[in-house]
Amino acid sequence: MRDGEPNMYTALAMLRNGQTQLQWGRIQMLLGFNAIAIPLLADPARTEFVKFVLSVVGLAVHIALVSAATRGSWWIDYWNDKLAEFERLDSEESDPTGVRVKVFTDPDFRSIYKTGVILKWVFIGVGVIFGIGWLMASVYYLP
Repeated sequence: MRDGEPNMYTALAMLRNGQTQLQWGRIQMLLGFNAIAIPLLADPARTEFVKFVLSVVGLAVHIALVSAATRGSWWIDYWNDKLAEFERLDSEESDPTGVRVKVFTDPDFRSIYKTGVILKWVFIGVGVIFGIGWLMASVYYLP
């Protein structure tokens, strides 16, 4: 890398790291929200109308949290690709050995990262299941 590219690489790596930390925060919010909100529907002291309102609000918040978590995953993939582009710049320079240090272009990184993608789909699946539950509660308590 030349000129300001190392600084740009560092900045992109920091953005990616921040997005990764935010992603886990989003997933924790999703799970925490459902753990707190779902028992509110089971309270027999609440009227049917209150349960309906809770289920509609719960569905809306749940959809927003799942959407935020999904978008966060897309951003992480985006930053990974941009960092890999910076690494490929080394191979385009006059250096005949190509990239000196491979991280995001390394096949090992891709295989390790793809195992994390499975976890992402598990959380999306859990989100869909909870979303269906919120939708069913909304229909069940419909006045």
